[in-house]
Amino acid sequence: MYKCAFADMHSQARCAKTQNMSLTLARTQHHLIDRIHLHAVCETEPTVRLTRFADIDCRSDDAPDGTLALSLAWNTHHGHAAVSMSDGSVSIARLSPTGFALETAWHAHDLEAWICAYDTHHASVLYTGADDAKFKMWDVRHAGEAATQTRANSRTHTAGVCSIQGHPTREFCVATGSYDEYVRVWDTRNFKAPVNETCIGGGVWRLKWHPSGSDRLLCAAMHNQFAVLDWDTDKPDGARSVGGDDFSVAPTVREYTGGHTSLGYGVDWMQHGDTNVVGSASFYDHRFEVWRITSGLAHDVPLDDK
Repeated sequence: MYKCAFADMHSQARCAKTQNMSLTLARTQHHLIDRIHLHAVCETEPTVRLTRFADIDCRSDDAPDGTLALSLAWNTHHGHAAVSMSDGSVSIARLSPTGFALETAWHAHDLEAWICAYDTHHASVLYTGADDAKFKMWDVRHAGEAATQTRANSRTHTAGVCSIQGHPTREFCVATGSYDEYVRVWDTRNFKAPVNETCIGGGVWRLKWHPSGSDRLLCAAMHNQFAVLDWDTDKPDGARSVGGDDFSVAPTVREYTGGHTSLGYGVDWMQHGDTNVVGSASFYDHRFEVWRITSGLAHDVPLDDK
């Protein structure tokens, strides 16, 4: 696990590695459910730690021995959390007054299920991706029952699928990232082929759409550090569509390395204020940086920038 100290939002921070390595691949998510701030951590052990700040601290350990938890996804509409596992299984737990209660689990993939993500517009739809190079859609509306696979693609990705994220404002629009170094944008009504494929020169470990709903996609690209894919460039005012129709053209690709010297693993947009400010984290050098997207190449945020 890594601890970071921040002087202010414009600073760069170097993270110090602690002795407890069980959270090295941890996924954390924070959400507001029923006006209660909740923070969940998916550990590499088959557990989920749920914290209502200073109030609840609980774990679910229903996974088989030796199984690692790899990814966590919140469903705030139903009060659920999905967790994908190293044995290819996926579990869904319901939030209860005392913590998580395991609701259902099923075998979703034949190899490590690196990622799971709920659809941003349809709360009963869950996506999964795994080291078997398969991208799947599941119907999870029936509580207590194994999910029903509704769509799948096993031919497009040539390596493991390790990142999935739905567009915040476009229905039926989802992006996937893979170890094959491609970012793909999908219209989820058609799983036969993506509407766009862009190679960014490194395994795509994380994807984040811009929180405002603009067509900018932030990428953590492992050996190639970080990149922003921008489809907003030269788009006519008001040109919008559902699905991925607007993504059939090649995006503008902006790369960022900064002071990172190791695998680009974590990245996200600032959610409030200047949403063009980005935070990025790399693995072996334990480094965290803050930078801004500009009309040209991305660059560091100056320390005196207001």
